[in-house]
Amino acid sequence: MRLEQFSSFQIGKMLNVSRQAVNQWIDKGFIASYRTPGGHRRVSRADLLSFLHMRSIPVPEPLRAFDEGDPAAPTLMIVDDDVDFILLLKNALCTILPQARVLAFNHGYHALMAIGAGCPDLLLLDPRLLGSELAAFCDCLKNNPLTRQLPIVLVFEEETPVPDKPRRRPAVDDAIPKAAPVMEIAERIADRLRHREGALISN
Repeated sequence: MRLEQFSSFQIGKMLNVSRQAVNQWIDKGFIASYRTPGGHRRVSRADLLSFLHMRSIPVPEPLRAFDEGDPAAPTLMIVDDDVDFILLLKNALCTILPQARVLAFNHGYHALMAIGAGCPDLLLLDPRLLGSELAAFCDCLKNNPLTRQLPIVLVFEEETPVPDKPRRRPAVDDAIPKAAPVMEIAERIADRLRHREGALISN
């Protein structure tokens, strides 16, 4: 099973340091993290690997072991800072596509780093999180031969709709209002993942 989020305790155990030491690294900004609704620290796999690589720390065997799993399983990447929405969407997707993997990031730069390490099958973006950098972010992916086929889907708040002027529209494949039922959002995402998988097989 591939784990994508780790607690301070799990990281400490893998690196043979105390949980308090890991929390100090997080507090000092050495490791990017977020907090769950219950206040617990969580670190994404990409952010943990980034920390290890920047400091030339060998990737521990337990972390490599977490990579075991079906390499053909579809991967969805979410760039959003709404933890509740991400958890709801993960649960909905697990019902529709049990084998799917969901990666979550709260910063576009971290997502780009992770995409560079391995392109997902679909990218879901909250445009508010990227702000004025949204179009440039999408163009960066669409102009890269390695990621130009990556479907980009926006999930936006009703009060901040996608701009309707063609010259201002980011290069995305779909846009879904976040107010839509989460199962409906998951179904649309699942359809796109299935379509992409079928297209890759046919090619």
